[in-house]
Amino acid sequence: MMNIPNFFQMQAIAAEEETRTITDPRFPDQPLTITLHTLDIPERHLVSDLVDELTATYIGDPLNGIAPKVKLGKVRDSKGRLVDIKLSNNLFWSVARILTQQVIQRGNQPVKADNLLYCSKVWETGWPALTSFSAEMEQRGKPKVEIQTGLVEDEDPGKDSGEGEAG
Repeated sequence: MMNIPNFFQMQAIAAEEETRTITDPRFPDQPLTITLHTLDIPERHLVSDLVDELTATYIGDPLNGIAPKVKLGKVRDSKGRLVDIKLSNNLFWSVARILTQQVIQRGNQPVKADNLLYCSKVWETGWPALTSFSAEMEQRGKPKVEIQTGLVEDEDPGKDSGEGEAG
């Protein structure tokens, strides 16, 4: 007979939150203040779903003739030329994780996917700082799991048992 705990009576895992203001030296007068929280297990799965949604929205499925739903505008490079933002699965993972971790404070606008995609192109040091903050919060939120193998360890694994030695 299997014993099933009453999960409905248990408290959810509390998320940690932290707020940081991130700036890029090229745009010191335009800081981003964002609050991120640690992710629980269902939210970690949500990140993957959001990557799929971002891919469908901004890339589509070119192999099957499905156009993107949204065409991102171009940004100006340091020489004033209009350039595209190179979209990739790895970029979408970073954006999806930040969107999922974001805590929206009352009265504040949430940072949206397109904001983050543009940020990745124009914030030379701000974007890495933002993604590092997100990765740090992700690490903080990972459960500390000890796996019990049931194996019995030797008292002194470095000591030779002496078997097979000539006496």
